[in-house]
Amino acid sequence: MAVEIRELVIKTAIQSHKETSGHELTEQQLQQLKQQIVQECVKQLGLKQRQKMLER
Repeated sequence: MAVEIRELVIKTAIQSHKETSGHELTEQQLQQLKQQIVQECVKQLGLKQRQKMLER
């Protein structure tokens, strides 16, 4: 009987500070950036999953 254990560990450090560079994102730009990050994560997870399937 096959047993499959999946684990995803994400470690991060978040620091908040006010930037004085004058670059501020609009709400729309921020939403687009978030969506791009999510899409890239999904893409990378899909690639990993396909590699695992090929190894079996």
